[in-house]
Amino acid sequence: MTEIYPVMPLARNQALAVGITSYDGGVHVGLNGDRKALSDVDVLAGMVTDALEELKGTIW
Repeated sequence: MTEIYPVMPLARNQALAVGITSYDGGVHVGLNGDRKALSDVDVLAGMVTDALEELKGTIW
């Protein structure tokens, strides 16, 4: 396997599903959203990316 994409199905009346998995030293996040209920899921994806970039410099 060279890449992995976490995809979670939406349940009935669910607006957002978040999938997170790790593989080969990386953490991968997948967002699946109902565009009628959550039309700006792309904005959320950008915010998740920004937050993860902030965490990279954090000492745990």
